Amino acid sequence: MDFKYLKNWIERWQVYGDYYLHAQTRYCLDSPFMHNCLETVIEHELDETTVKKLKKYRTELLSDKRLIPDIEFSSRHQQAGKTVAQMTRKAAASKSHTEFLCKLSNFFRPKRILELGSCTGLSAMALHLGHPEAKIISIEGNPFLHQVCREKFCQLGIDRVTFHNDLFQNYLLRSDDGPFDLVYLDGDHASTSVEENLSSLSQHCNREAILILDDIHWSLDMYKVWKRILQLEDVQASIEFCRSGILFKSTAVTPMHFRYVPWIFKPWQVGLFR
Repeated sequence: MDFKYLKNWIERWQVYGDYYLHAQTRYCLDSPFMHNCLETVIEHELDETTVKKLKKYRTELLSDKRLIPDIEFSSRHQQAGKTVAQMTRKAAASKSHTEFLCKLSNFFRPKRILELGSCTGLSAMALHLGHPEAKIISIEGNPFLHQVCREKFCQLGIDRVTFHNDLFQNYLLRSDDGPFDLVYLDGDHASTSVEENLSSLSQHCNREAILILDDIHWSLDMYKVWKRILQLEDVQASIEFCRSGILFKSTAVTPMHFRYVPWIFKPWQVGLFR
């Protein structure tokens, strides 16, 4: 028996159990801003044109059989030898998550967005379609995937999204592209790296920036990092979803750390007795 696998499996169930135990539906919220955010992002449907564009881009990626070269970065991240299509299935944002990002981008309408972890460009596409006027900078450590993203977006004539091939810390240490209004962190699930990236990001964000952390329930270590982040002085509020977490730096947002769960998973919290 693979005891490491069993340990990870048990820890993930522990993480999800803790999340579910404390999660509440949007009917338990007293903050009008938070309630409106959840209602818009979760309940509203994307327009048909945007859904078709996301689907078309995903379909193109899933038909791309080019192999990722065996170089140091791709080998270290277990990407070497996989096709673009396989990377899209394994590591790129799912259909529901791309729609989630698209609606977040549309709701917050940031002027400048930073994405750490381009992968095959699906999340960047979602953020772009949500608010096409935004200037997006997307960082990818794998030079091959970086080139794939550049080619795809160039073919589509999208010039508001710029891709850089760099390691996250390297980019953050020497970049002057900010300040950013929204930051999406994906691509590195090592707890120490997440904390280092967040620390470096502070000088690249404006005072009212919104940060989205992906896969906060990926492991027990990631979940512990998420909880430590909530204690930071400049984090005013947060929303914890089943997959991702949103951090608010703005003092205009009601201070709270809300764990959200759809009402169908806690039907006794539908607001009938409030």
